[in-house]
Amino acid sequence: GWNVPVSSVMTPAKDLVYLSPSDTLDEVRSLMALSGRRHIPVLAGSTLLGILNPKDIAKYIHLQRNASTSAKSEFVQTVMPRKGVPIGTKLTRGSGLAAEAALQL
Repeated sequence: GWNVPVSSVMTPAKDLVYLSPSDTLDEVRSLMALSGRRHIPVLAGSTLLGILNPKDIAKYIHLQRNASTSAKSEFVQTVMPRKGVPIGTKLTRGSGLAAEAALQL
């Protein structure tokens, strides 16, 4: 069941990998690929500064490439045309409960 202490499922500290604030995105990419970890703590000495994940990196790269456009404009151009599942979309067997639930809305 779900009534299990987090300590029973967490990654032990001895198995964590970490970054320092001066590490580059290239080093982060390598560490993520080689370690298989997607959420990596950033430490300055013994102080936890934050956690870096692929979404943070993708957002940073996206904002760097599109610095001249506003967030609202980006949302309207990128998200709005793809919002909602198109009417008439058919499910394939094994598409999963989440997909089936989304199409029934």
